[in-house]
Amino acid sequence: SKKAKSQLETIVQRRATEIASAQSILEGHQSSVAESKRNLEQTKQKPISPWVHVVAENDETFCLHNEAGQIVRVDATTGEIVAVTDLSTAGTWTLVKTIGDPNAESPFADRVTSLAYSPDGRQLAIGGGEPSRSGEVQIWNTVDWKPLHNLQDLHSDVVYDLQFSPLGNSLVSCASDRMVKLTDVESGNRIRTFEGHTGHVLGVSWQADGRTLATAGADEVVKIWDALQGGQKKTISGFKSEVTAVRFLGLENRLVLSTGKGQIHSRDNAGKGKPGFGKFAEYVHRLSTSRDGKLLAAAGTDRKVRVWTADGKTKAEFD
Repeated sequence: SKKAKSQLETIVQRRATEIASAQSILEGHQSSVAESKRNLEQTKQKPISPWVHVVAENDETFCLHNEAGQIVRVDATTGEIVAVTDLSTAGTWTLVKTIGDPNAESPFADRVTSLAYSPDGRQLAIGGGEPSRSGEVQIWNTVDWKPLHNLQDLHSDVVYDLQFSPLGNSLVSCASDRMVKLTDVESGNRIRTFEGHTGHVLGVSWQADGRTLATAGADEVVKIWDALQGGQKKTISGFKSEVTAVRFLGLENRLVLSTGKGQIHSRDNAGKGKPGFGKFAEYVHRLSTSRDGKLLAAAGTDRKVRVWTADGKTKAEFD
């Protein structure tokens, strides 16, 4: 039938677009690899300039950004430099997409405050909203950069954090409306709401099994939730300051969290203490963990980035 033929042609065209996009990405990676090899040889022959940023990239490496405009990939076990990308080199980086325009009509109601990629990288969740007026979550397709869902009424105030589930089929978000919402990614429909925080909810994290959630709030507590049934399993308190971020460590029944007083705590799901980490001089904004849970990186208003191993040993510190 004509309808079936039209649908088939649409699918073929979509697949062709995806193949072209993948080919472009592959060519870009090949160019980056060649450039990194050249930069690596040059870097070994001269001193590295001061570091300004660090990110735990994956299970085995972390990336450093220095004042010379280089991104240096380092082996987390040996400390050896394995690749260098020079940001000042023309052609090394290509802007793929800009969503919105501050000087023209934008798809966002106000500021963008949180971002999260799906596990397969094919979707980007964007959180934000207008303070005291709206909380906004949008999900975009990263293949054709078209919006999949615009969840304008999901929250009533600014969204601070969001994260895809380990399987990528659902999205959890938290906001200053004190609510935590779970959304089905395919349909855009809300699955359930988690209520219990008495202040802004600032951070959220999935455990690797996809069955448990942790949330952090300005009410100075962390809450552990049953993601499948929606019930609250545990409230962890005693931090004496807002809890600004929370992340599970790898496959462990263990999480790490940061506070407004510059502390990095470690707890298990029952709230029992685990080996802690060094203290910041001021407010800690964000923390990140590697996928295997072996590395933790955090940054705060004292303009320092610190990296630790999971047992609390300092791996690096950068000004």
